[in-house]
Parts: sequence; structure tokens; C-alpha cells
Amino acid sequence: MILVLQRSTNGLIRILSSSQKENPLQIKIIEIYTNQKTYKSHLHTPHFQHYKTTTLKKCLNP
Repeated sequence: MILVLQRSTNGLIRILSSSQKENPLQIKIIEIYTNQKTYKSHLHTPHFQHYKTTTLKKCLNP
């Protein structure tokens, strides 16, 4: 899934994920974009808006 996102998102250079041994269900995702313009553009894409609205509650209240 991560490779698909990287290929389909304009300006995305790399996406990384990690978890801690103590809490493997807590995942951190780091995305690196070519510049601030491409990052801000990504924030307005339909797939990001969907991700944001469906996961925000989970992120704030794990």
C-alpha cells in the first residue's frame, strides 16, 4: 500500500512508517515532499480528506 501511495501522490518523495516494540499497534507515518507547495496540495486531495476524516478520531483517542 505504501508503494502505491508514493507512486500516485505528486511531490511525494518518500513515505516511512514505524512502530515501537512496546506498543506495536501505535504507528507513526512520515511523508517527505519535494516542497511546501506539493505538501499543501496533498492536504486538499480527496483521498487525504477521506483519510483525515476517518482516522482523526482514532488518532486523538487511541
